[in-house]
Amino acid sequence: MISVTGRVIKHDSDMARVTSTGRPRGYIRKRGRSYQVLVYAGIDPVTGKPHRLSASTTDEKEAERILGRLIRDAASGDA
Repeated sequence: MISVTGRVIKHDSDMARVTSTGRPRGYIRKRGRSYQVLVYAGIDPVTGKPHRLSASTTDEKEAERILGRLIRDAASGDA
């Protein structure tokens, strides 16, 4: 499957990982022995600053699951 921006998408769930502009909503980065998951959740209406959801784990597969959960939470407004 190829997205609107022309990038190859491996899974349908990856469609939720990019915004309408084609930019990724979240990412996983390795920090020492753990993986940090960060997801952009919009602008805070009170402060006007970007709001991000974050979590960390030592398991890479768990980091992928957390990324999916945080993206769903940010999209549904549960953040």
